[in-house]
Amino acid sequence: MDKEQVLKTFGKDTNDFGASSVQIGLLTLKIKSLTEHLKIHPKDISTQRGLKRKVELRKKLIKYLKAKNLDLFHKVVDFFKIRH
Repeated sequence: MDKEQVLKTFGKDTNDFGASSVQIGLLTLKIKSLTEHLKIHPKDISTQRGLKRKVELRKKLIKYLKAKNLDLFHKVVDFFKIRH
């Protein structure tokens, strides 16, 4: 999965980076990338800190999406297999 696929699936067009569903998708991609990096470099403290910040931001966006659009929330959570 890549950035363009997330934009096609959840965005209105290819420049729609503001939608919460797109932001959740892009954060999920970045979180997976950072997790793989930390498997190789477990003592990289700055990456651990950045990963925690991204996870918390995604958590806030998921909470917002759940309150605003429950159908889209379920679609996003199922698509990315996110625990909530």
